[in-house]
Amino acid sequence: MALNTLHKDYVLTPTDKAAKNIAIICKAFYINTLLKELNTDSKSHSTYEIIHENVNNIIQRHEQEIKKLGFELQNRKLPYLMWIPKLHKQPSKQRFIAVSYDCTTKVVSQTITSCLKLIQAANRLYCKRIQAYTGWN
Repeated sequence: MALNTLHKDYVLTPTDKAAKNIAIICKAFYINTLLKELNTDSKSHSTYEIIHENVNNIIQRHEQEIKKLGFELQNRKLPYLMWIPKLHKQPSKQRFIAVSYDCTTKVVSQTITSCLKLIQAANRLYCKRIQAYTGWN
């Protein structure tokens, strides 16, 4: 009961570089910091835009797009953004984390990661050959 009351106004989050410490952050400040990071308040240079759409509609759209790619949707959650405080910095800063370990786009992310690893391995082999022939690293 007391923890639910605390969660109404505050966010509990681990702190960076201090594994067993938990920070208690004002929920309004936490959300405003996320919005500032997403740059949603800038009309001309906004990286992201706020979408007022039902979560289920977004998940259904993901499912349709993923099926077009020949995959099956494994999870029915959306990724989310969080931040943890870096209290060892003066002044303190934030570390932003995109959490997507069990989301709708996981299967696509895994496939892209596998492709990029193959490209990286091929590039590394190419560079090693150049170094073997020319001595240049």
